[in-house]
Amino acid sequence: MGFVLGSGLIIDTVQRANELGASLNKNGSVHLPLTFPGSGQLNLVPINFLVKAVTTIMDSGETGNSHVVNPEADTVRRLLQKIERHYVICFEKNGGIILMITTFYFSGTGNSKWAAYELQRRLRKTKVKNRVYSIEEEISEMPELIKSSDGIAFVFPIYGMNIPGNMKAFIRSVNQTKRNGSEKCGVYIITTFGYVDGCGPYEVMKQLSSGQFCLMGYTGLKMANNICTPESYNKPLPKQTFNNRLEKSSVKISKLVKAIKRGKRKVEFGMYFLVGVFRKKMARIVDKGFKKLSIDNKRCTKCMLCVNNCPVDAIIEKGDQLVINSNCVCCMRCYNYCPNYAILHNGQYADPKMFERYHGPEEVIDK
Repeated sequence: MGFVLGSGLIIDTVQRANELGASLNKNGSVHLPLTFPGSGQLNLVPINFLVKAVTTIMDSGETGNSHVVNPEADTVRRLLQKIERHYVICFEKNGGIILMITTFYFSGTGNSKWAAYELQRRLRKTKVKNRVYSIEEEISEMPELIKSSDGIAFVFPIYGMNIPGNMKAFIRSVNQTKRNGSEKCGVYIITTFGYVDGCGPYEVMKQLSSGQFCLMGYTGLKMANNICTPESYNKPLPKQTFNNRLEKSSVKISKLVKAIKRGKRKVEFGMYFLVGVFRKKMARIVDKGFKKLSIDNKRCTKCMLCVNNCPVDAIIEKGDQLVINSNCVCCMRCYNYCPNYAILHNGQYADPKMFERYHGPEEVIDK
């Protein structure tokens, strides 16, 4: 029998709690894994009251497959009065945590979108609630989403050893949203890349400087590079190799989900530790090399596919031509999806027979 604490439960003497297992002697031994998002240890006094309440409820036979205890019941009311809180306590036959994780993702050509929904699929299998939003959407209920989440996941690609500019701006906006109470919200980060993640999770945490958030999980997924141009030639991955990378990525996401389920911190070691002080310098060099996109207006038919699907509105009309302005984050969406191959890299046309365009595992454009 597992004992589950509902989403948002806070004990006033404990602002952040991790994991504690309590064993009771009732017809032998009953194990009750008590798990909270966050970090730190539970105060033993409220845990003792909690154990007493649980023992009474179990003795009364009120537990069930998915039973919600009436907070007006005498035992529970006395418990909640003692800890000066009033929340619902839930039971679940197979144990686990009832959590709400909100995922925000940005995906240039489909890799990170796949990762965001693979995370959702894995979370739901473990009965953790999850809602997914693209940062390209207009999210009117943002304050409420942040306040009502037990954890927040950010999923995004690494561009030039850095967070894409639009994703970084979005994370800063999350940081400005005020949460209720003083318990820190757990942050889970998934990055996707073609070669190596030279950024890691700590650059994200620098943007979350309000003191409302704590890093609880990170994993980096090596998938496929979406840049195949005459200057930056990356040979497309064989299908089997790419499928193998998806499988490995799925396994890594599964491991992160297990940590989320248990309320444990899991931050994967990566190359970002080795890059260290050189990251910023290298990021500027790589970023400068990527930002060489332009439009061949002789090939362009003004179908407006690129304009309508640019995540940062970087493609605009100037006179009778389309141009790419400095808002560009080099997601390569326009380059890979232009039906007339009119996007140039460093002024060079890339013959699609030689330089294959990349369409990731998830569709990202509206045709």
